[in-house]
Order: sequence, then structure tokens, then C-alpha cells
Amino acid sequence: LNLQHYVWTAEVGYLLHPTIPVDGENITVADIGTGTGIWLLDLARKLPASARLEGLDINLAQTPPEGWLPSNVRFRKLDIFDDVPKDLIEKYDVVHIRHMVLVVRNNNPLPILLNLLKLLKPNGYLQWGEVDLSHRKTVKSNPKNSSESLTQLQNDVQELLHTPLPSWPANLGGLFKGQGMTNVSTNSNWTPDAYLSFVQANALLIQEEIIGRVGGAKMEGLQKVFAKAVAECREGVSWNIERLTSIGQKAETSRL
Repeated sequence: LNLQHYVWTAEVGYLLHPTIPVDGENITVADIGTGTGIWLLDLARKLPASARLEGLDINLAQTPPEGWLPSNVRFRKLDIFDDVPKDLIEKYDVVHIRHMVLVVRNNNPLPILLNLLKLLKPNGYLQWGEVDLSHRKTVKSNPKNSSESLTQLQNDVQELLHTPLPSWPANLGGLFKGQGMTNVSTNSNWTPDAYLSFVQANALLIQEEIIGRVGGAKMEGLQKVFAKAVAECREGVSWNIERLTSIGQKAETSRL
């Protein structure tokens, strides 16, 4: 998760998009699906001491011990699919969320979006960063390199997940507008070649974890494909997956 964060930040060039104002006193920021809390902790170093930052996640096992946290950073359990607790409704000036592509259910991010909007104050800003798995290309350091096993691995893992490649990340901007948000924009970034090895290694770790959930002979077959895919990547083969960051401002009078 930390590697994902630093590669993402290096590629897009910011933690929060420059159009999102964060220079006011007592600004409140929420990071949804905070994971290790690394995005929130990095942002805390750039904001005024009066800012209040909260990381929300269904599981906080990966966050730092409370005694090591800055005084204006805290973490709290939250399932983003559940009803928003009353004390969190319209609490935050900025809500950040990222890497929900394997969390969204039924290829429909709207239930999550509606809860994110409940967290935001009127005129608050939402930033949602996502990889668009349906928009990827295979990149080779040498055109002669084989990518046969890497392609097979992706197909096999997708079959295990029993779901088509998510198509919704490219439509987030439209969903924002559909909920009355203003100042909506979506920024696209692709991984520079120099970072592809790091990104691909991380992608392989995720797929190895998915394969590990399968038992018996099927897992053995997948592990063989995985080993061949790893060998291809070491020779200089990688996916390059589009990264999308959608930004929007909640209306002053919400329809929620």
C-alpha cells in the first residue's frame, strides 16, 4: 500500500489537486479506505496545525499506533457501505478516496458516492483516484519479449473474481455531475517507463494473493502460470494502466 501511494503521488504530482483549497483555518479532511494511513500522514505535514485529519476504514490493523500519530490525526472504523453515523454527516471540508476498484460492488460506485457526499460539508470537495483496469496496455522493454503468460494470468485471475473488468472509473466525473456536484474534472496519468517495474511488482503481489485463496490442483496450475508471468516481467514486460483522478465540489444545497 505504501509503495502504491508513493508511485501514485510521484506520477500525478500532488496529494490533493491544486484546485482544492486547503489554506483555511480548522479545515477537516477525511481519507476513506485509509489503509496504512500514509496519504493522510503525508498530507498532515503540508497543512496548517489547525487542520483536523481523520482516516476511516473498515479495518485499522495497518495504521500506526496512536502514540506515534501527530496530534491532529486520528483513525476511526467505518464501513463505507453502511449508513453514515450522525456525527460524521457534513463534517468534512475535503474527502479523499482511492483504490476502490476491487471494493465497489456490482460495477456500481454510486452507493459509495452517496455516502461520500453525506460526509462532505456543503461546498466541500471530493477527490477520487482510481485505476481504470479496462484501459490498459502491455509495454515491453524489447518488442521481442513474450507477454503470453502475463496475459493468461490476467484472464485466469479475472475468471476467479467472477466479474467483468470494472468500467466505472472512467465515468466518475459523470456520476459526480449527476449528483449535482460542480467544478468537476477528471485528470488522466500513465506510469512513466522508469516506474513500470515497481507498479508491475505490486500488481503481481495482488494477483498472487488472489491465487492463494484457491485450493487444490487449480491453484497449482495458476501458480505455474504466475511463475512464468513473473519471469516475463523480469525480462521487461509490464501492464501500464491508466490512473484517473476525479474532483468535484458538493453543491451548497445538497439533494441528499
